[in-house]
Amino acid sequence: MDANVEHASEQASSERASKDQSLVDERKKEASDGARRAATQPASEPTVSVPFSGCTLSPELIARLNLRLAKARDVHDQWIDAFCFNGGTIGVLLLTAAATFIPSLDGAPKWLAPLCSGIAGFWIAAERALGFGARWRYHREMKSGYEAIIDMLDFYQGLPSSEQPKYARDIFTALYALRSRESAIPNVGSASQPT
Repeated sequence: MDANVEHASEQASSERASKDQSLVDERKKEASDGARRAATQPASEPTVSVPFSGCTLSPELIARLNLRLAKARDVHDQWIDAFCFNGGTIGVLLLTAAATFIPSLDGAPKWLAPLCSGIAGFWIAAERALGFGARWRYHREMKSGYEAIIDMLDFYQGLPSSEQPKYARDIFTALYALRSRESAIPNVGSASQPT
């Protein structure tokens, strides 16, 4: 009888060991598949795994998200970069034209044309260094992105309940991609590149 019990015990521990080994093999395969997928995806598209893939968004959560997204959108409602870029371009064109035209005028001070030319050159250098155009486009893109996600949240409640979990994943994927761009303000910090 002891031999039967011993044999059953050995068989159970052998089965347990093979199950453990198959679990380890399965996890290794999942990890290598995940690494292979991550290596083949382009670096510009962030991968997102939403931990609550079967989620639905409650009206309270939608209201809180809308409030936070509206605040984030308002941060990107910048007018100074647009004014400096567009107004600066017009100003540089006028100053350059004046620097060309002034010397042909009788009685014009000799210092006026070089002054106009110098101011135009300074403004071009400042625009290149500070990247007003790139910053203006960045803020417009970010503001539009937040508005698009707010629209997605408004549209979410009208979807059939069977489509809501997938759409919720799409919302959080878009939000993750947009939030990951927040630190990429052109010509600031590590995003500092010539335009």
